[in-house]
Amino acid sequence: MLLKNNIYFFFIVLYFTILLDGCAFFEKKDNENPCVILQIKHKVAPVIVDLDYINIKGSQDTAIYRGGFQHAITVLSEKGIRKSNTAVLETETVYFKFNHYNIEEREKSKITSTIENIGINNITEIMISGHTDSVGSEHYNITLSERRANEVKGFLIGIGVDKSVISAVGYGENIPIDSNLTNEGRARNRRAEIKLKGND
Repeated sequence: MLLKNNIYFFFIVLYFTILLDGCAFFEKKDNENPCVILQIKHKVAPVIVDLDYINIKGSQDTAIYRGGFQHAITVLSEKGIRKSNTAVLETETVYFKFNHYNIEEREKSKITSTIENIGINNITEIMISGHTDSVGSEHYNITLSERRANEVKGFLIGIGVDKSVISAVGYGENIPIDSNLTNEGRARNRRAEIKLKGND
């Protein structure tokens, strides 16, 4: 009975020696290392502060050994990194007469010029927001702002822009850029804003 207890005690001591001392009794091998597995399960690996994770070149799921601990990280090779050049290329504002949603000729020229400068093939997304001044009911102004945004959308499609890249929404009088207390301020608020994204 005493011998059996001693054997149990020996294995308990051995287990905690392995756990706390870093596997002093095991010989490290390249492909199979029970010591490392034990440490991963029972110890929290410290952060390697001097390791440049960002600039490591290699394949995915690389395992790095430092101080007896295994640090599993994921890095991409240069071929695996996708670089996006998509950016806001231009913004344009179209102004409208009071209670109108049709686009005046000078405003059409502004839109056409902007598209030509960017190049239709470089455009990946166009977001149009329609706006009004504060004259009229909220419901009416929402509808009017939507008509203004959709009128710009229709014009863009008419000059060759792919309709699938265009979105149009109306905000009514809710996003003024000037005071609605003056004629000049209300004129600036009667507008459609065009934000163009694409490849620079």
